[in-house]
Amino acid sequence: MSDRLGRVFETVTESFAAWIASLEISRGRLVGTHPLLSLLGTLLSVSAMSFSHSIFSLSIGAVLSVSIGFMCVGSAYFRSLKIAAVWSAFSAVIILPLILQGLDNATALLPLRVFTSITVLSTCVYLVGISNLLDGLGALGISCQLIEAIKLMVFQVYYQLRDLGRIIIVKSSRFFGLGLLDEYGILSMAVSELFIRGPERSWRLSKVMESKIWSGIEEGCCSKDCLAYVTFT
Repeated sequence: MSDRLGRVFETVTESFAAWIASLEISRGRLVGTHPLLSLLGTLLSVSAMSFSHSIFSLSIGAVLSVSIGFMCVGSAYFRSLKIAAVWSAFSAVIILPLILQGLDNATALLPLRVFTSITVLSTCVYLVGISNLLDGLGALGISCQLIEAIKLMVFQVYYQLRDLGRIIIVKSSRFFGLGLLDEYGILSMAVSELFIRGPERSWRLSKVMESKIWSGIEEGCCSKDCLAYVTFT
């Protein structure tokens, strides 16, 4: 089981790293869009898909977002499709016991909602750019320290998923002959540990970056290259 899980999570983490990197460098195809409008539009679009109970609405949202995404970045959008498919399959596995027990249609639509929400989010980022969305957070009055912590936490997804894979492998290696419910329990505990570690790690890293910037940067020097130099040296 450990070897199989290790291979699966290695593939997932590599896909996430490529996806996050493509989002990070995206400058957006819609030049000059107001940051606040970009942020609110993205939040509304993703929320509408996340809470939709209509197969028709979710299908239209998925088709439109995928079409616009390919128009924006071409074949690079396959990264977003891969991530959306992985998380959709993951959510389907999670609710599989509920499906076998019988559940309402709204819950059964969870995998489709996950897929559509991720594709809509990716398309919005490719349209307006990640920096524009972060500027929108600033327009809402959110402190720059919190914005930096959020950005670091998002860009640490690769390392967080790597930790999740290690936690699952370590926990599962302590037991033999695990049943399906036991494996679900291990996965649940691992995800809980990950959510506790992730925000705390990003907050620590943001404080380290802040201390290096304030102690080693000259006044007026705020370019990306300069910040990268004092952060990673």
